[in-house]
Amino acid sequence: MTLLVTQALQGSDHRSAVAFATVGLRVAGTSISPALSTELRLQRAKAYAALGEATDARRDIRRAERAHDRIRVDEEPPETSYVQPGLLETQIGAALLSLRDLTVAMTFAEAAASTTTHPRGNVNRLVTVTMISMARGDLDRAAIAASTMLDTARGMESGRLSQRFRTIRALMARHRSSNALREVSERLDLELAIPS
Repeated sequence: MTLLVTQALQGSDHRSAVAFATVGLRVAGTSISPALSTELRLQRAKAYAALGEATDARRDIRRAERAHDRIRVDEEPPETSYVQPGLLETQIGAALLSLRDLTVAMTFAEAAASTTTHPRGNVNRLVTVTMISMARGDLDRAAIAASTMLDTARGMESGRLSQRFRTIRALMARHRSSNALREVSERLDLELAIPS
């Protein structure tokens, strides 16, 4: 079910993401593993946040945090092994970015970025830090995070990462006067093979 929710989120079909996550939670009922509950609630929180439904998003964030506290790795099924340290904070940061609660979003995103995990997870955490930094107008911090993100992503091939890099590049284009972002924008152009 999480795959359907992820695809709906990637396609900006937030109503379907909410519906899929809700069905997944309902079908699993009380037998749901804490990690799966965490993921579905975080996904639904992000969808609600994108829809501007702050009350529902914040409710799911709180429920995801409670489910996350109950995770015992040795008791989880192998399918939930992707719910790694830092995922909760990254997803909450992304949801709060959509809600424009930027100070709290940055607190969560930086906590996630300080958690070491597999390289792709680290890249995704730095994407979130970069986006929140730009939204806050902290362009120096955005440039540092984006540069580290690109260093970490070297050699990775992923359509989803390319899509996220394109989003960041489009956001950077709004800050053409920033010297801090100019160099990293050029690196993103090379990475994405975007004509200048």
